[in-house]
Amino acid sequence: MLQDELPDSVEVIRVSTSAPYTLSGQVLTIFVGTLAKGPGGLATVDVRLSTAVPSGTVVTNTATLTDNRDVSVTASDAFVVRPATAGKINCAFRAQVYARPGSPLRYVARYKNAGTNNVLTISLPSEGFRPVEFVPPPTEAAGTLVEYRELARTAGLARIDGSVDSSLPDGTVLYSWASVASELGDVAVCEHRSVVRRIERLTTFIKLPSKWRRGTTSVAVVRYSGATEGNELVVNLPAFVEVVSSIPSPVEVAGSVVRFQALPTPAGLVKLRLRLRPEAGPGTTLTISAVMTDASGLTASSLATTTLVP
Repeated sequence: MLQDELPDSVEVIRVSTSAPYTLSGQVLTIFVGTLAKGPGGLATVDVRLSTAVPSGTVVTNTATLTDNRDVSVTASDAFVVRPATAGKINCAFRAQVYARPGSPLRYVARYKNAGTNNVLTISLPSEGFRPVEFVPPPTEAAGTLVEYRELARTAGLARIDGSVDSSLPDGTVLYSWASVASELGDVAVCEHRSVVRRIERLTTFIKLPSKWRRGTTSVAVVRYSGATEGNELVVNLPAFVEVVSSIPSPVEVAGSVVRFQALPTPAGLVKLRLRLRPEAGPGTTLTISAVMTDASGLTASSLATTTLVP
C-alpha cells in the first residue's frame, strides 16, 4: 500500500495509476498490492496550488510505502512557492517631454512581473506640479511620495493627472521617478524628466495612402502635437469623399467639413474612414487638408493627396 499525505495547500486534479486508489481529504491511498510483482512503478498525481499561499512558503509532500509484513519506507519532497511572474520585474514611467505652464500633465507608471505582494512607489516633482486625480487611488500618499500595494501581479499601471504651475520659468526640469518591488526583494526603477516650455510648436500631419482604388474605403489619419486646451481641428475633404466613421466622433459634419473640438492634449490622432462617391473618376487627384488651433493662439495646417485608380 502506498499512502501519499498531500499538503493542505493543494487540490487534487487527477490521479494516474493502474492500481485502485482512494482519496480521503488530503490522503491518497494506492493499493499497489494488486499489481504484478516487479522492481518498481509509477503513480502520478496532478495538483493545483492555492493562490492564497504566499511566496516563500515551503510546501512538503510525504509518501509512505508499506508491504504485507508492515515494513515501510517513507520519502518526501519539498518546493518553495515563487511569485507567479513571466519574466524579470520591470517598469516604465512616462509623461510629456515638454510641459507647458498652466496646462495638464499626466504621469503613467507601468509595471510587469511584479509578483504577489508588490509595492509601486511614485515620486512626483518636488515643486511645480499639482496632482488632481489618482487612478487607481493610492494605498498611501505623503507629500510627493505615492505608494500602491498589492496591485495586479502580471502587469498593470497607475495614472496620475495634474497640472503644471503657471509661474514656472522656461527650462525648469520636472524630475520624477517610479519603482516597483516584489516580496523577494527584486526592484525595478524608472524615471522621467519633463522640461517646461511656454510655447510649444503646434503641428499636424495627415497620413493617407498614395493610391485609392475605386469601390473601396480608405483611412486618413490626422496626427497632432503641442496642443493645449480649447483646441479645434477642422478637416476639409474633397467633394467626392464622404465620412463612413470617425474615431473620435466629430462635433460637426457639414458637407465636406469635419470639425473636432476639445481633443486630448498635448498630442493625439483622429482616424477617418472615407468612402468615394460613384462620380469620382480614375486618375483624379484628391487633396485632404487639416487646420488646428488652440487657446494659445497657435495654428498648424497640413495636407495630403491621393490618386484614384481603377
